[in-house]
Amino acid sequence: MSVTINGTTGISTPAIINSGTDSASGGYTGNLTGNASTASAPASGSQLALQSAKAWVSFGVTYGGTTVAVNSSYNVSSVVRNATGNYTINFSNALATTTYAMMASTTYRFTSTFGSDDISASPQVLNTGSIQIYCSSNAVLYDCEQVNVAIFGN
Repeated sequence: MSVTINGTTGISTPAIINSGTDSASGGYTGNLTGNASTASAPASGSQLALQSAKAWVSFGVTYGGTTVAVNSSYNVSSVVRNATGNYTINFSNALATTTYAMMASTTYRFTSTFGSDDISASPQVLNTGSIQIYCSSNAVLYDCEQVNVAIFGN
């Protein structure tokens, strides 16, 4: 296969995308060819926007403390500690709906060591401009030294 670089306009090639027979899945036989100048990424535009996190934040409360420290974030204006293990994450730019998904992980220090110890972060109240979460284990709320939350949806 030859590759030609056309000055500042990029690379053009009649690239072979794949070749052979995929008999395991009953797929194609032969070569699939394409033009690199017209090829597109697997996800772009609105598809990519749906697959990207709308907001994320990494925050925590120092062991024995009450002040929230935001380590890093995207589209999050603030994190408020409402009570032990009860937080409201405020978005800089509101989401379109309240049907978004939340993924989270936590780290809690019981004594002098770090561990996950079955502390989970769960959504309680979903608004377009914020989400309230609880960090808990067996219905007991805990302040965690690190909470990582990602929001996906519209």
